[in-house]
Amino acid sequence: GTELAEIQNQHPDIDIGSYPLIKDGKLGTSIVLRGLDMAEIDVATEKVTGLISKVGEMFSGNTHGESMVD
Repeated sequence: GTELAEIQNQHPDIDIGSYPLIKDGKLGTSIVLRGLDMAEIDVATEKVTGLISKVGEMFSGNTHGESMVD
């Protein structure tokens, strides 16, 4: 979405990719951040995590942040 593109634009040295997936019969998305500057990756990750939480709450009312992270 637009907000993810905004985060990408704020961190041009970080590559952000999103990839659809099906796990245990559930649709999901893997979001990957790649770069050489770990501090910048950490900052961008915090922003992406905040966006995911915000979107998750909008769609489900869930404030607990369910994740399929392995």
